[in-house]
Amino acid sequence: METPEEPSPACSYRVISLKPSEGQQIPCYETLSYAWQDVSSDPETEAPQIIIDSNSFPVSGSLLRALRRLRLSDRIRTLWVDAVCINQSDDVEKTQQVNLMRRIYASCTQCNIWLGYPRDVGVSEKDAQAAFDTIAWITVAGEALDARFSGVDVPNPSPLAWFHDVGGKKGLLRLRAAEAFYKFFRTPWWSRVWTVQEAVLPPAATVYWGACEISWHLLDMATEALMAPTDGKRTEHVGDLLPDGLFDKLRPDDYLIAYMRGLGISSGGEEPVSTLYRWRGRRATDPRDKVYGLMGLKGRNVDEEAAFLPGIPSCDYTLDTQTLFCRVSWALIEQSNSLEPLMGRRGEAAKLSGLPSWVIDWSQDRWSDGFIHFDTEEDKVPVQVPGTDYFSHEELYSNYCADGPIMVGKGPRLLDETGRVLGLDGFLVDRIAVVEQREVLGRQEVPGDQVLVANAVRYGELIGRCHDYFSSASEESRRRWQSGGWMQEYLGVVTGQLDPAMPGHCPIDRDEWASIYLQHHLLFVTEGGKVGFGPVTSEPGDEVWILELCRLPVVFKPLKSEDQERACSTPVDGANRRDVTWVGDCCVYGIMMGEEVKGKEDAWVEVAVH
Repeated sequence: METPEEPSPACSYRVISLKPSEGQQIPCYETLSYAWQDVSSDPETEAPQIIIDSNSFPVSGSLLRALRRLRLSDRIRTLWVDAVCINQSDDVEKTQQVNLMRRIYASCTQCNIWLGYPRDVGVSEKDAQAAFDTIAWITVAGEALDARFSGVDVPNPSPLAWFHDVGGKKGLLRLRAAEAFYKFFRTPWWSRVWTVQEAVLPPAATVYWGACEISWHLLDMATEALMAPTDGKRTEHVGDLLPDGLFDKLRPDDYLIAYMRGLGISSGGEEPVSTLYRWRGRRATDPRDKVYGLMGLKGRNVDEEAAFLPGIPSCDYTLDTQTLFCRVSWALIEQSNSLEPLMGRRGEAAKLSGLPSWVIDWSQDRWSDGFIHFDTEEDKVPVQVPGTDYFSHEELYSNYCADGPIMVGKGPRLLDETGRVLGLDGFLVDRIAVVEQREVLGRQEVPGDQVLVANAVRYGELIGRCHDYFSSASEESRRRWQSGGWMQEYLGVVTGQLDPAMPGHCPIDRDEWASIYLQHHLLFVTEGGKVGFGPVTSEPGDEVWILELCRLPVVFKPLKSEDQERACSTPVDGANRRDVTWVGDCCVYGIMMGEEVKGKEDAWVEVAVH
C-alpha cells in the first residue's frame, strides 16, 4: 500500500515504431487503462506529479497511484500511458495518436487495468479479495459442470469460507463479500467509454484493485460459466451450487454478465450503430469521445485496417461536436441504406444544443429518463420521457415492413452543404388528433402482465375524449369511428396484433410488448380514426408518415412558417416538399405490412427533416 512519503515514480521516454522493418519485431511494452481525473480534482493527493527524464510532470492522483502500484522493484517496466504519451492540449497531435489507438492496444503484451483502491468505494482489501475469489470459484464451478455435461466425472470446487458465514457472524461475511462484488463493478473505470476498447483490444489484461489482482481471462471465463445454460451448452446452472439465497445476493446477471457480455459482443464485431448505442451510457469528458473512444473497434470489418465507420475514416479533434454527430448519424444511415439507425427515439430530447432533430445525440446517457414540459390549460406539466431504446426497436423494425416493396425516390440524402437537413421520400398517412394523457413525475414501471390494468383509467379517458372529438369531426371520420372499428384497432395496438390479415398474431411476446413498447409510448388516435402509439412527445397536429427505406411509420412535427424560415439552410424547391422535424418511430394498426402503400404511387413527396 502506498504511503504519503513514497517517492514519485521516476520515468523516461522511449520512442518505438509500431511498423518495424522487415525481420524485426515491435519492442515489448504494456498499456495502462484507468479512470481519468483532472490533475486538480483529486483531494487526496496535492499537486501529484511524476519525474520524466529528471523533469516534473503533473498527473492525476489516479494515474500516480496506478504507477506506484505497477512499478517493479527489480526491473524496468515499459508502459504506454495516454495522459503522458499524448499532448492533450494539442488537437493535431491528439488526433494523430487517437487514430493509432487500435494498433497501440492491440500490439502491447498486456493491458494493466487500474480500478483504484477498494477503500475508495468503502470496501476493505479482504472483502475485495473475497469478491475476486468468488469470480475464480464461479469459473472453476462452470468448468466442473461443463465436464460432467460432457461425461467426465469432475467434482464441484469446495465452497469458499464466507459462503457459510464461518466465524459465527450470521450473514455479515456474506453481506460484505456481496457488497464488494457489487462495488467492484461500480468503480469509475466501468463507466468510462475509453475503457471499452482498452479492455477488448489487448491480447491479455490484468485487473488491479488495490493489492488485489485478477486476470481478465478469469472474468471472461466466469461470464461464460454463468451464461452456459442460456447458450444451450448445458442445463445445470452455477447458481445451483451456491447456498440458498447467495446467488440473489451476488446478482451476477446485473453486474458480471451485463458488463462482460457486452464487451465480448463488441470484441467479436458488430454493426457500428450497435456499438455506439451499446456504450452510449458510458461517460467521457469530451462528448466527441463518445464516438472517437470506440473507433478502435473493428465493427464488422474483416480488414483490421478498415475504418470503424465508413464515412468517418479517422478522429478529428478540430471538428466541433455538433458537426461530428451530424456526420456520424448520416454515415450510419448511408452504411445501412435505411433509417434503422434512427429508430428507438421515444421522445428523448437532445442534451447537446444546436443538433438537427434527426441527428442522434451521442452525448446523452441512454439509461437516463428526462423530463419535458407540456402546456396545459392551467400550467406547464413536467412529463417523464424515456430515453432512446435502439435495441428493442431494432427487433420491432425487423418484424414489419410499412414501406412495402416499392422504391419510388432517391433514397436518403443530404439537402444542404452543411449536412444538417436530411432529405427523404414518403407520404402522409394521417394527422394525430387525440393523444393519451401523459404520465407526470413519479412514473413507476410495472410488469408486462399488469400494464393494461395499471393504465386502464388513462386508456378509458383517451377513448372518452375520442368520442367527444369524433362527434364533431367530418362525416366520414365520424361514421368510421361510430362503426366500432376503433375497438378492434385499439385491442390490436395494446396486445401487439397490428396486422389485420393475421388476427391473434403478435410477433413479440405479449408481456414484452406491454412492458417494453406499450408502457414507454403514448397511445394516439388520428383524424381518420387510426389507432397507434408513438413517442411520448407526440402531440395533436403531428403527422404519421410512411417513408421509403423505413420499415416503421414515423411521427413528424410540421414546421411552422416562421420556424421553417429559421431552419431552412437551403431554399424550398417546389410545392411538394414538406419541412418537418423528427419526433420518432411509431406503430399504427393496419399499416405495418405495407397496406397503406398500395395505390399511393402518386402520393410520395420529398420531406426535408430539420
